[in-house]
Parts: sequence; structure tokens; C-alpha cells
Amino acid sequence: MRKFSLLTLVALLMLVFSCDKDKNDDAINSDEMGKVLFNFSFYNQLGDLQSSNRLKSVPSFDDARAVVLSIQKANGDATAYSSTKIPLNEMTPDFFDRNLSPGEYKLAECLILDIDDSAIFATPLKGSSQALNVGNPLTLDFSVKKDQQTDFPIDLMPTYGLTPADFGMERFIFNPPIYFFITVKEKGQANEISASLNVSKDTYSSNIDIEAAPINMVSVKGGFADYTLTITKPGFKTYTTNMLADEFKSYERTPLSIELEREFTFGTVTTATGRIWMDRNLGATRVATHKNDEDAYGDLYQWGRAADGHENRNSPITTTLSNTDVPNHAKFIVEVNSGVIIKDWRQPQSDDLWQGVNGINNPCPAGFRLPTKEEWEDEIKTWGYKQDYCDLPLKLPLAANRSIMPFGEAIYFASYWTSTTGKDPNYTGHRSYSFETSPNSAPKLMLIERMKGASVRCIKD
Repeated sequence: MRKFSLLTLVALLMLVFSCDKDKNDDAINSDEMGKVLFNFSFYNQLGDLQSSNRLKSVPSFDDARAVVLSIQKANGDATAYSSTKIPLNEMTPDFFDRNLSPGEYKLAECLILDIDDSAIFATPLKGSSQALNVGNPLTLDFSVKKDQQTDFPIDLMPTYGLTPADFGMERFIFNPPIYFFITVKEKGQANEISASLNVSKDTYSSNIDIEAAPINMVSVKGGFADYTLTITKPGFKTYTTNMLADEFKSYERTPLSIELEREFTFGTVTTATGRIWMDRNLGATRVATHKNDEDAYGDLYQWGRAADGHENRNSPITTTLSNTDVPNHAKFIVEVNSGVIIKDWRQPQSDDLWQGVNGINNPCPAGFRLPTKEEWEDEIKTWGYKQDYCDLPLKLPLAANRSIMPFGEAIYFASYWTSTTGKDPNYTGHRSYSFETSPNSAPKLMLIERMKGASVRCIKD
């Protein structure tokens, strides 16, 4: 059992009964009262979790707003304190006094509530599964003597992730908070990212910062049947989902894993051919300012594949080829030494992908598509020889391409896919045309293997 705060809260909860003898048999002259000093100690049920995980919104006594006490007489008779809620707004070093009639008593219930009246700490009863986690489980006997102060310790522990039965109770008077683990990643990427989480229901709303960590623990107000979770991050699409309260139990040990998709915004540019193009590569965060502008490189697609995460430059690699148009994973597929090398992520090959605005797996935004070989050639005719293709209206950065080899430190070329397919007599299988650029050679269209990852610049249909 681990104490995480042995706070002696100088909180004199001196419990006062009415002086009306008709209402309270134990009420006597106020000059014949005694004092009770309740000292709270807190025991941590997290164990090593507190040091090994990132905890979000885990209550502390700073969150406490009230205490609920049930005090009985020694013979079991009720007192005026039966699940009585007492505000703690005066719990400061300048403590307040309360008095209780002399006699023998026992403490039968103790809960600490937060601002939402949710039970965030409780004292387990003897014989309950959590009783061994505190030094003094309930019920506890104590005496009050005339004109004397009785120091009375109360051991508390967090309620999160536990049920009233764990504390030996039939129910908590107030709804305990719900706790769960969560982690956020970029779609198709292995590393965690930071984000903002909002959990809401009706008028309740809680904002929580999620760190780039394998585990974030968060808590939300209990008592609702379901919740809406909204996760936001600049540059990414907003993620929203609804969850039943019971569903959070699945994520008390294994984190809820959320993947955010990058939000792609773009403008358009009209070239000398009169055609309208996107002003940046798919996946780029801005228009290129120079030929090696990394923010303008964008993603690298394998020919014919949808935007499924494989296009991320650091997506993981697999050597297992796909036999369908949709591999159903975010890995970059490579073909290595498997007899006849066709160098296509799909076997058997298909020339039907990326054909037109309604084509299979078209990765472009609505109304846009992959340009054809002829459309790229028409553009080239208006350029002449260029050392820097960022001087053109299309502002084409040297974004490189991707195969099984890793990227070098310097990038001197770029490959831009077309939708046009063809067969090179020097190679097995079908290939697709790519517009190739580099500072030291004229632009050209050439057939390359579909396994490669290349840039996509979409054209309006």
C-alpha cells in the first residue's frame, strides 16, 4: 500500500447537532460539548502507474469541494449526520471549529466530492476488496469527551476505475468519475502525437491536453449514459466519436488509440495551357517557396493506391504484395527477389486504377484527378528549359521518390505520377508514366515501376 500524501488537513469538522431536544436526544448545553479533529490521509491505488504513465485530470485534494459523512452512535442509532454533505470551502490552515456531544460514536461512511459532486475519494469498509489498501478501513469507533479535542484519522483512496462494491458499499451516493487511457497518433505513423481532447455531454464539457506519449490517463465526470469525444490538432482533421459510459472500461488497462488524418487545404493555379491545377502537391502544407522546401514536398504515393497512410514518407514497409485494389493497411509495399520481378505493389496488376475523377482509388480532392501523360507534355511545351521548377506557375519542388532504398540527405530530382499506363519492352509487366524533373536535365515523361512512391499534383477535371 502506497501513501501518496499524508496530509494532515487542519480541518476541524466539528459536527454540531441541534439544541432542540425534541429533534436530537443527545443535544445538550453547548458548554458541555467536545471537539473532533478529522485528519485525512490518502492512499494511492495506482502503485507504479503514477511514475510510469502520464496522468491527466487525476483528482487530488485540490479538487475537493465537500465531504460526505455518516456518523452513528455506538449502538447503531442514527445521528444528524447520515450521508450528510459538508462543504470544504473553509478548509484552509485557518481551520474552523465544530462541536459534537460527548459520547461513543462510529464513523460509517466518508466520501470526498469534487465540484461536480462526483466521489473522487472514499474510505473502504472492512472486509471489502480495497480494505487492505488503507490503514484504517471503516467502520471506526471514536469517543467525544467534554471540553476535549479528539484527533481522529480517516484513510481515503481514489475511486477511479473501481465500483462501490470494491469499497464494500451498495452504491456511491454521488457518481464517481470515469477514468481511461488514451493515445493519439497520425494515421499510418508509429509515433504518438500531442492533441487536444474534449469530452462533453449536455452542459458538461472538459478540455484535456493529450501529450505525445504511449499512455495518457484522463478522467471525466461520471453519471452520464454516453459521451462525445472530440480530438483536435492544428493541421489535422477533427476526430469525433460517441462512447457509452460502459465502453470506457475497455480502456482502463489498454489505451484507446486514435489516429488523426492530416487536413489538406489547397488553392488552385491556372497555367498557360488554360488548365486548372492544385497549387501544391498532395500532402504538402504549403506552396513551394524554393526547390528544396520540405514543407512543400507532400506525400509519396504508389501508383494506383488510395490515401490509406502508405503515402506518408515514413510509413512502415511490407514485402507482402496485395491481390486487391485496397490492401487494407498503411504499409508501403515493396517487391524483393520473388522470381519474376514486376515491381508493382499489386499482383495481379491492374491498369484500371486512377482513371479519371471517378476512378478507383483516386486520391485527389473532389473534382480533381491525376493528370494524363499528354497533359504534362502540354505544360512542358510552355516552359522551356528550367533550372528551378519553382519558378513556374505550378511551383514544383524536388520532392524525390521512394522505393526500397532510404532517402539520401540531398534531394536533386522529383517524380510526379500521371494516370497513363504503358509497357516498357525492357521490363516485365506494366508500368505507369511519371513526369521526371531535375535541375540538370530537361523534363521528361518516362515509364517507371508502380512500386515506387512519387508525388501527386492533381488537375481539375
